[in-house]
Amino acid sequence: MIQEIPQDPYSVAEQPRHCKAFRIFFQKLPSGPVFSCGAQALVLYYYTKLVPSLQGRGLAHEDIFFMETGLQKANSWKRISAFFFDGILLVTLAVGLGTLLSMVMDYNAISRRMDEAFQRYEQEYGISFSITEADYKGFSAEEKQRYDAAYQALTADTQAMALYQRVVNLMLLLVSLSILGAYMILEFALPLGLGHGRTLGKKIFGLALVTENSVKISPIQLFARTLLGKYAVETMVPAYVLTMLFFNQIGLFGTALLMLLFLAQLIVFITSRRGALLHDKLAGTVVVDYATQMIYDSPAARLEAQKQAAAEQNAHREW
Repeated sequence: MIQEIPQDPYSVAEQPRHCKAFRIFFQKLPSGPVFSCGAQALVLYYYTKLVPSLQGRGLAHEDIFFMETGLQKANSWKRISAFFFDGILLVTLAVGLGTLLSMVMDYNAISRRMDEAFQRYEQEYGISFSITEADYKGFSAEEKQRYDAAYQALTADTQAMALYQRVVNLMLLLVSLSILGAYMILEFALPLGLGHGRTLGKKIFGLALVTENSVKISPIQLFARTLLGKYAVETMVPAYVLTMLFFNQIGLFGTALLMLLFLAQLIVFITSRRGALLHDKLAGTVVVDYATQMIYDSPAARLEAQKQAAAEQNAHREW
C-alpha cells in the first residue's frame, strides 16, 4: 500500500494557473492512503522517471518539488514575438489617434500655409530649403550666395517663421499625444483588465509581469513602467530628437543622444540576469513565464508560503 502523500501547501485557489505538471498531479491525488491503479502508476512514474531525470540535471528532490516558487525566466523568443506583436498594435493605434488629432487641430491646413511660404522664396531664388549640410558644402560659391540670400529673406519674414514654429510645435504635440494615448490604452489600461501586466502580446505568448520577489505588480508600478519607462525615456526622447533632426533644429548632439540611449539600453539588457530593459529597471518588474510562475498577492503572502513550503519539505523528508 502506498503511503499518504502530504498535501501541497498551496491551495488550488491560490495558484490556479501557475503550477507545473507534477504539482497539479499532487493536488489531484486523493487525501486517503488508498489510491486507484491509475494514481499508483502516476506515483511510480513520478519517482522512477521524472525525479531521476531532473536530478540528473543537478536538482535535489526537494528542489524539484518546489522549483516553481522562484522567478521563472521568460523564453527570449516569446518575448521577442510579444514585443513585435504589441509594437504593431501600438504603431497602428498611434497612427489612428494621430490622424484624428491632426484633423481636430487642423494641422494639414497650417502645414500647407507654411509650405506655400517656403515655396515662394525657393522659386524666387531658385533654390531648395530641403537640403543637408553636406549638400550645402557641395554648392558652388554662386549657389551658396543664392541660398544664403533666400534663407535671410525667409527668416526675416515673421509670418512665415510663425507658421514654421507653429507646425513644429503641432508636430511634437501630435506625436506626443498619439503615442501617449496608444501606450495608456495598450500598455496600461488593457493590462490592468487582463491582470498581471499582460498586454495582448504577452497574453498570446504566455508571459506576465511580476516584481523581483514574485509578487504581482501594483497599478502604480505598471503606470511607472508605461509612462516613465516606455513612453518618456524609450519612446519620446528618440521621437523628439528625430523630429528635431527632421526640421534641422538639432545637429550631432541629437545623434549622440540617440546612440547614448541605445548604449544604456544594451548595457542594462546584457548586465541583467533576466534580460531586463530600462522600463523594467525603473519600475522594478520582471517578465516571466505565466504558466509556471507562482505569483503572490503580497510580500506577506510570499513569506507565509515560504514558511509553509519549508514545513512541507520537512514533512516530505520524514515521509
